[in-house]
Amino acid sequence: MQATSASRATEIRRLHKEIWAGVRTTLHKAVRVEKLLAEQRALMEQDEWRSWVEENCPFAEHAASNKLRQILFSFTQEMGRTLIDIEAMNDELASRRQRK
Repeated sequence: MQATSASRATEIRRLHKEIWAGVRTTLHKAVRVEKLLAEQRALMEQDEWRSWVEENCPFAEHAASNKLRQILFSFTQEMGRTLIDIEAMNDELASRRQRK
């Protein structure tokens, strides 16, 4: 029974580490996409921008401006709340371990 419990704990720690790495990578990439779009848009006229987005991006022009920004902002907020919740759970678990 102890071996199974230990292996579960090991797997949970490994998965937790992988999740955090994935969250950080995803967030970094989302911010980078927004920055690249802003840089490209600054170099172009409105008509050029629309054509460029249609040719080069897997989303519509309107999404490349306000909609994408809203999506990224919402994603960032949600991830932030999730990270805070996970850290709070980690703190609570650590506190329980110390009390034992």
